[in-house]
Amino acid sequence: MKLSVAPVFPIWLIAILVVLAVGLRVAAVVMSRRRRGRLPEGRTWLRLGMGVLAILCLGMAATRVGDESAAERPPRMTATAEETNLNVFVVIDRSIGMTADDFDGEEERLTAARTDLEVILRKYQKSRFSVISYADSARVEWPLSPDVWSLVPFIWNFTPYGGEYADDADATKSTNVAASNTILKEELNKAVHEYPGSANLVYIIGSGSDPGDWAFDIPQGQVSGGAVLGYGTKEGANIYYAPNGQSGRDALVRFTLNEPALRTAADSLGIPYEHREHGELQEDSLATVVPQAAPVDVIVPDVPHPNRIEYYWLFAAIGAALFGMELYGLGRHWLRRRGGGVRK
Repeated sequence: MKLSVAPVFPIWLIAILVVLAVGLRVAAVVMSRRRRGRLPEGRTWLRLGMGVLAILCLGMAATRVGDESAAERPPRMTATAEETNLNVFVVIDRSIGMTADDFDGEEERLTAARTDLEVILRKYQKSRFSVISYADSARVEWPLSPDVWSLVPFIWNFTPYGGEYADDADATKSTNVAASNTILKEELNKAVHEYPGSANLVYIIGSGSDPGDWAFDIPQGQVSGGAVLGYGTKEGANIYYAPNGQSGRDALVRFTLNEPALRTAADSLGIPYEHREHGELQEDSLATVVPQAAPVDVIVPDVPHPNRIEYYWLFAAIGAALFGMELYGLGRHWLRRRGGGVRK
């Protein structure tokens, strides 16, 4: 048996009320007998004891004593998260720079990123996934969900902002790898509280980043693993676009890999950086056993727990019975006084 309490009021307040009620009950008996000039009779002592016991029973009922040995417990907290309790956050660059074709010679960076994402989905197919995109700002593209099946076609239809019809506004838009910092922090904190004992993996997929603050300020312990994957080459590649909505695509911008920015982001998150210039992402290189994420606020399980055996009713019933007998005695005494038959 594992007893616990779930008081309806703070314990200290219950104790004060019980002591006050007992004190008033005893004082009433003492004052009554002083007026009569004699010591309390045996019956008076019995009624006093019953009244005190009733008050104590009500106090015990207010503490809601219960047995939790058969109750549903909170999720088991271990040093590492289970395979089915992982949250994988994919933060992907949706700037037009991801269409540069300097991966593996002539392949687009985004095409290679999609292939690598399939490897990540396959590795953590029992996990929950969320997709966040960024360029100069960020947004949630796919809320945290275990629906990996639907996520696969979504990833393959993923295009940069502006798509293939991007104009100069999209091509020259600034990009910052840490633009997703605020959204990622909110999503991580939400995941830890919604799924106690889970671990958060973060995979950032990108290439370029303009000057700025590239570091993330995620609380320590929130990110349990993952990687920053940088696509492309330092030499970069030209991207042609249609300026001002014109039909031709004569203007060009050269996009290069900003490796220092991506390394800074990786170091701030405590995850490794991997340069993706050619080849296929190896599934064995992805994190397997990961420590559970540490919540920002301590998670306090709800009390009382489901299936908890409550005993407050037992103390309430005893108190009610004793008070009933007390009321019966008072009523009987009042009727006898009205009839003139009160004992001296």
